[in-house]
Parts: sequence; C-alpha cells; structure tokens
Amino acid sequence: CKLIYSDGNSTEQICPAPNGWSVKITDTGSVSWYEFYNKMYILNTLEQIVNISDLGLFPNVTNGRIEWHITNKNTINGIIFRMTAQNEQNILTSRLFVLKITNDQFSYCGWAKSNAEARLLLKKTSNCRSLDATNREN
Repeated sequence: CKLIYSDGNSTEQICPAPNGWSVKITDTGSVSWYEFYNKMYILNTLEQIVNISDLGLFPNVTNGRIEWHITNKNTINGIIFRMTAQNEQNILTSRLFVLKITNDQFSYCGWAKSNAEARLLLKKTSNCRSLDATNREN
C-alpha cells in the first residue's frame, strides 16, 4: 500500500487490487474503513455497511486482508473483508462482511464469523441488498 495522506491524526493509503480495482484505507486513529474503487463506482464501507450493521464501537479494518472472488471470465464478483469493534462491555468483536459485485454494482450480503460462512453467504445471492455507491463521474 502507498501512503497518500497523513495529517498527524489520520492517514489514507491506496492499495492495489485485482483487475484495475483499488482500495483506499482511511484510519482516523479510533476508526478505520475501506473504500473500494472500480471503474464506475466508489463504495465507502463505513457509510454503507459498518454504521448500519451494529458492529460496535470504534470499528476498524483488521489486518488489511481482503478476499477477492474472481469469475472464470476474470471479473470480480465478490469481496470479503474483516472488521473489528468493541461492544458495550469493551469486548472485541469481529465480523467478515460480504459484498456481491454484479455489473460493477455493489450489494451487501451480510456478515459471518468464519470464512466458510462468508463464502456461503456470497453464493446465496438472494439475500443481498443493493448499496448506494458513489458514481466516480460525479
């Protein structure tokens, strides 16, 4: 990843991703999140997923690992990533979030605690709901 911004309180990094995509990681010290960029859209995971998922306090990107699902036609059709947060008892919780990608559009399929559960969610596309990603042309 390449550091693109730092002001002493927060940082932004751009990381490579498959097939012309990119990922920005923003870290404010107490909260961090991903933004996924494809050729058409930007998806802010803090706004679109984490804040509505009841993950907990101080959500943070965990270890920066992202699982990219790529079709045999070399297009990305899914993303799985882990985030952690604290619950009200100050116990760390962890979830894998599952995104389905269809024609460059993002859908949220839910969260899981294990990789196997997350991959199963990705296969069950009927449970996914569309997300409002930002058009890059705006």
